[in-house]
Amino acid sequence: MEWHKAKNIMLALLILVNLVLLGSRAYMSSTERREQHAAAAGAVEYLNTIGITLEPALIPLQSPERSLCIIPRNRDAESAFAELLLGSSEPQVGGSIDRYASDSGQVVWRHGGQVEVQSPEVPTAETLMSKLENCRADGQLLTQEIDGLPVFNCTLEVMEGKTIHGRWCFGEPALLDNKSEMTAAGLLIAYGGAVRNAPPAEITALDYGYVVQSVPTVGVRLVPVLRLTADGESVYLNALDGEVLIVE
Repeated sequence: MEWHKAKNIMLALLILVNLVLLGSRAYMSSTERREQHAAAAGAVEYLNTIGITLEPALIPLQSPERSLCIIPRNRDAESAFAELLLGSSEPQVGGSIDRYASDSGQVVWRHGGQVEVQSPEVPTAETLMSKLENCRADGQLLTQEIDGLPVFNCTLEVMEGKTIHGRWCFGEPALLDNKSEMTAAGLLIAYGGAVRNAPPAEITALDYGYVVQSVPTVGVRLVPVLRLTADGESVYLNALDGEVLIVE
């Protein structure tokens, strides 16, 4: 009987501890959400003071928590892509430019992921999308994705039976710097400070993604960004420091 009572007490204590932990987690989550909403409201208020309109609901409350990465050039994957389009072909490698040619056409890969394809057998964008991993389609335009987010300047324009041109970077990202990204609210305040002398009238969209920058002899640097659409134009903010990026 005594052991039975002791066991019941232990079970009750375990349940109580679990309830306390759940309550603590809920409180912390609630506090975090309040802080996020307060930061977003503060960013909107600051932008309003310099003449920029922004709907608070557009501001992402949580960042994807990314860091700076590098993608080494993957010539094997480029060769496989060329073979997919041309069949068997002999590469002509010259410095940073690789050329593949066959009776079906030509594929030219340049350092930094730039690619040009000329072939009467160029597939449709839908067919090519099924052959490439991690991408999204918008008509004839394919956009590369990494971890579900778009790489804004890695796109292929597909003209069926004619050409493919644009940029695509094969390979796995490798961590280059573990500096964490800023919150969207912090990025917006940094942007407002940069444009306060000539601000846009309205910010209409905010989208997380990446851009790539060429790194000589290595491949590309993968930079996490927040794309800001203001007065119909896109601005790319480095999510690590808030600097406006010039996109290649």
